[in-house]
Amino acid sequence: MKQPTQSKGITLKELAFLGVYSALLIAFKEMMNVLPNIEPVTVMLIALTTVFGIKALLPVYVFSFIEIILHGFHIWNMMYLYVWALLVLIVLCFLPLHKVIEAKTGKAHPVILTVMWAILAAIYGIGFGTICSIPYFFTLGLEGAVAWIVSGLAFDVIHCVSNAIITAIAFFPLYKILKVAKKKLA
Repeated sequence: MKQPTQSKGITLKELAFLGVYSALLIAFKEMMNVLPNIEPVTVMLIALTTVFGIKALLPVYVFSFIEIILHGFHIWNMMYLYVWALLVLIVLCFLPLHKVIEAKTGKAHPVILTVMWAILAAIYGIGFGTICSIPYFFTLGLEGAVAWIVSGLAFDVIHCVSNAIITAIAFFPLYKILKVAKKKLA
């Protein structure tokens, strides 16, 4: 007898879990709003993507739209619609390396994986302003966009360093929690 194939779609349990995770993204980001460019969203999305894959896009868009509802329609939160999705896609590109490290070490190696994702988070942080400048190319032209990038470099450095530190501290515990959660959702 032929076994029924499992759907690769999202289950109701996963949908509920990802909805709660979206709320956590919003809550933690809003709690840290007083600190410029210091946010837990990057590490939370990296960890979520390593466990749930492309399904991490759902919390990205819930988070982005709630930010628009909370703060109004602005260029900075409209950028969230693509900058956080880009992070998920970048993590998906590095996911095979993550899996190779797990396969070679026989488990999720905490130091290697944490360093790998902290480096990626730092690079993402330093490039965040440049990624966000895309709308300014259309509204201000090349010179205006470059001026916007240069004026925000200090904030990008803060973003780079804080992403590296937060990811170094939080990635592996969060990754382990998400792996357990995913097993329980199955």
